[in-house]
Amino acid sequence: MRSVILVTFFSTWFVVFGLELPSYLRKCSLSDPNLRQCLIDNANFAIPRLVKGEAEYNWPLLSPLLIPELELPGPDFTVTLRNVRLEGFENFKMTDIRQVLFLRQKGAN
Repeated sequence: MRSVILVTFFSTWFVVFGLELPSYLRKCSLSDPNLRQCLIDNANFAIPRLVKGEAEYNWPLLSPLLIPELELPGPDFTVTLRNVRLEGFENFKMTDIRQVLFLRQKGAN
């Protein structure tokens, strides 16, 4: 689950900011019958490189990831964590992925 979040974060980062992908972030074809495996392989190749940070893309070192404050809202209460330190992202290994692809239909707004 954490690997999926990390990969989703970086994928979104490039889409939102319109940046060219670094060479270690490889593209998978949506028409590839082995798309799921392509995504898993590419994520496992990229994760150890992504956690080192990238000055060119202005993202920080992710291991350790320091979060000054993190709020986790619940139905009846909120848990607030301060000075959270997350380590070990470089050791993540993606073993499965559920892909949700939103394809725009022709003529749709």
